[in-house]
Amino acid sequence: MLDECKSPATGGPDGRNVLHAATIRKDEEMIKEILGKMGGKGAQMLEEADEMGWTPLHHAAKMGYLPAVKLLLELPIGREKAAYKKDKQGNTALHLAAALNCKEIISEIINWCPECYELVNEEGRNILHSAVQNNDVYQLAVYTILKTNAFSNLLNEKDAKGNTPLNHIAISLNSDRLDDLIDHPRVDKMAFNKQNRNAFDLASTSKVFAPRKKYFKRRLQKHGLRLGLRIPRLNNEVEENGRENSALNELEKAQNTNLIVAALIATVTFTTGFTVPGAFALTTLAMAAMVAAFVTGTCVIGFTTLPPHVGHGL
Repeated sequence: MLDECKSPATGGPDGRNVLHAATIRKDEEMIKEILGKMGGKGAQMLEEADEMGWTPLHHAAKMGYLPAVKLLLELPIGREKAAYKKDKQGNTALHLAAALNCKEIISEIINWCPECYELVNEEGRNILHSAVQNNDVYQLAVYTILKTNAFSNLLNEKDAKGNTPLNHIAISLNSDRLDDLIDHPRVDKMAFNKQNRNAFDLASTSKVFAPRKKYFKRRLQKHGLRLGLRIPRLNNEVEENGRENSALNELEKAQNTNLIVAALIATVTFTTGFTVPGAFALTTLAMAAMVAAFVTGTCVIGFTTLPPHVGHGL
C-alpha cells in the first residue's frame, strides 16, 4: 500500500495520519517503513497534529515509547518542527515526557533539539514545572533536569501565576519531590508568586491533611524558610487562632460580668440587712431586677419597696 500510495490520507479518526496510528499501536517496524518509503511525505506527517494538537512525537512521549521517539527524531527533515510543536495547551513533547517522569525520552529530545527546553505552555510552565507534578517516588525527570547545568535558568522560573517549581511542590505538600529541589544551592527558597506568597505561605494555607502539612512545614523550616513578610497573615492558621482568641475574650468578659454581679448582690444584701426602721428597703424581687438589668444591659426604672408597715412597730 505504501508503495502505491504517494499521498497518504491524513484525515483519519481524530485527525490522525498513518504515522500517528503506527506510533499509537507501538508498531516500530511500521514506523520504520513509513518513514523510509514516504520520504518528504513522512517528514510532513511527522509535523502534522491531530485534533488534540498532538504530533506522532507527542504521542510517543506521552506513552513513554522510546523506540518511536528515536525513529522520529532521527529523521533529518521535520524533527525540529515536531519537537517545537505545541499542542492546544501549549505543551511540547518534552513537557509530556517530563510530566511522565521519563528521563530517557527527555535526554533523547534534548540531544537532537537542545533549544526546545526553554519553551513554556499556555500556563507559563516549563518542563521542570511539569516534572514536579509527577507523583512517582523516584523523580528521575527532576534529577535529570537539575543535574544539567544548561537547565539552571528553569529552577526559579515563574509560571503565569508567579509560581516557581518549588512553589508547586509546596502547594501539593508532596515531600517525595522536595529533597532534590530544596537542597539545590541555586533554588530561591523565598520566591514570591503574584499573590505575594512564598513556599512556606503556600504550604501553610494548604487544605491537605493537617499532620502531613505540619511535617512538610517543619522540613521547610529546617531549610530556612519562613512566612513571607509581604502579606497579612490571612491563612487558615491565623483564622483558627483568631477564632480561639475571640472565644477566650468572650470567656473573659463572662467571668468579669459574673464577678461584678456577685459584688452587686453582696452590696445590695449588705445594704438591706442594715436598713433602719422607717427607711425604704429593697425586696428580693427588686434585687433580682437590678441584677437582671445589669446582666442584660437594660435600665431599672424604679425599685419595689417594702410595704409601709415594714420597719414600723419594730
